[in-house]
Amino acid sequence: MMKKKRGLSVKEMKMGERKSKIKILIVDDEADVLTTMKNIVEREGYEATAEQDSRKAVILAKTINYDLVILDIMMPGLNGEETAELMKKDAKGSPKMLFCTIVPKNEIEKLFLVDGFIQKPLDYKKFTDEIKRVLGERK
Repeated sequence: MMKKKRGLSVKEMKMGERKSKIKILIVDDEADVLTTMKNIVEREGYEATAEQDSRKAVILAKTINYDLVILDIMMPGLNGEETAELMKKDAKGSPKMLFCTIVPKNEIEKLFLVDGFIQKPLDYKKFTDEIKRVLGERK
């Protein structure tokens, strides 16, 4: 039987500790979508940073070692593909990348730049399953 501390089992606490070390950067120009993704990511126990400006996101990725970057494709300024290219070249560490977009997967030219893909509108389970898959976690 697992020991309980503050309502969580030891196993649940260890999972939360492990996930809390995983840093995810979310980049989307739509504030409501960005907030939704950030809330989901945090609810799953990850540390999330949300950024609407893709140029600022590139700067963040140069200074903070993110484990995963979730990118919208259609953004003003640098689009998701351009942002992914810059991050692959200049990011601190080697973050995994995931496109999250309304653009159909078969219409994305540079899908090879990323490790995963999520179609909008977001489906909670598919979104979290794809994050776990890209990070190499069990479902």
